[in-house]
Amino acid sequence: MSELAHHADQEHDDEEATVIPEQQEHDQVHHDHAHAADELRRNATGAHTHVHEHSHGEGQEVHSHSHAHVTDEQLHVHDHLHAYVDENTIPVPDEKGPAERLVTIFEATSVEKDASVISYVGTSGLKVTILEGLDTHKGRLTKLSLRSNLVAECKEVAAHGASLKHLELYDNRLRSLRGIEHCPFLEIIDVSYNGSRDLAPVAVCFQLRELYAACNKLREIYVGLSKLENLVMLDLGGNRLRKMEHFPQNLEKLFLGKNKIERVENVSTLKKLKVLDVQSNRLTSLEPGSLPSQLQELYGAHNAVTDPPPDALQGLALETVDLSHNRLTSLEVFSGLGLGDLWLSYNGVPSLEAVGCLKDVPLTCLYLDHNPCAAEPRYANYLRDFFPLLEQLDANYAPARGAAASGIS
Repeated sequence: MSELAHHADQEHDDEEATVIPEQQEHDQVHHDHAHAADELRRNATGAHTHVHEHSHGEGQEVHSHSHAHVTDEQLHVHDHLHAYVDENTIPVPDEKGPAERLVTIFEATSVEKDASVISYVGTSGLKVTILEGLDTHKGRLTKLSLRSNLVAECKEVAAHGASLKHLELYDNRLRSLRGIEHCPFLEIIDVSYNGSRDLAPVAVCFQLRELYAACNKLREIYVGLSKLENLVMLDLGGNRLRKMEHFPQNLEKLFLGKNKIERVENVSTLKKLKVLDVQSNRLTSLEPGSLPSQLQELYGAHNAVTDPPPDALQGLALETVDLSHNRLTSLEVFSGLGLGDLWLSYNGVPSLEAVGCLKDVPLTCLYLDHNPCAAEPRYANYLRDFFPLLEQLDANYAPARGAAASGIS
């Protein structure tokens, strides 16, 4: 805090007039009078505003968010010795911040009277803060999308439970999802980037097919979600989850990246799961039998996985695996798989000889950059020869040798 702002805070706490003591030297009176007047203007303004100082060359410019000003009429100087500010006459703005203002969707944008879809993005113009006023659309509203606004409650959606199928409140200020439980026909819910701690209201939306609740404050997966038999897509990334549990049986895509999960579990029975994302967690291993056999895509980058048992992935229908930024030194766990894409950047694969176990893997895309083996001079040519179907090596286009020989470019 600058000395000026600190002095202003002290004056605000005391709520008294500022007094400049009389100077002992008579020849300093006029100088002190001018200095006091200037100081009081700045301090009085600072006492009611948030002060920012920005350097501009050799001078400084003081900006106030609330734009309070002290006029010459409000500054009184007596006898060239004492100066004071009449704080009662200083205008103090009474404007509310964007989150405190009550703004409905009808104030932010035009909405047709008989609209079945209401969609508004609050990245420019007014931000919607309340969902009131939608009664005129009762029975007709099928989709409500208010992205990047300041909505703190969604209880008003209960009035549209008979018709609402798609609710999107991405990037708002929700702390609770209360109200959603009265919308049994919802098929898509997106409440990502809010502050919700509980998904209980969602657990009775039995028609739900897609649920996006990334970047909230969830510490556990609500047990009731396991009863959502129609749910095929679940995104709970960017929360505070420590355990994988309570998944509905018909899930096809599950995103749990950027949590605090230490172990892959309770997904081997998900017979329809095709995509699993557990990036940026606290995994140290992949255990045999922990993944469902029909899994096609596994994303586990940015963990601490050391070499899994050789049979950890055997029998799986994997086509794409991303284990970049881990601690792998062996590639045996990928032997015999039908992989097309394998991403292993930033691991510890020691040499090109370690790739030998992948001879029968039909790779078309391989990332091995930032491994010790990538420092070998023969790296690129060796891998192009070794994998005849290879089209992408690291960030470079790598036409298969057969294609090059045929004149294909």
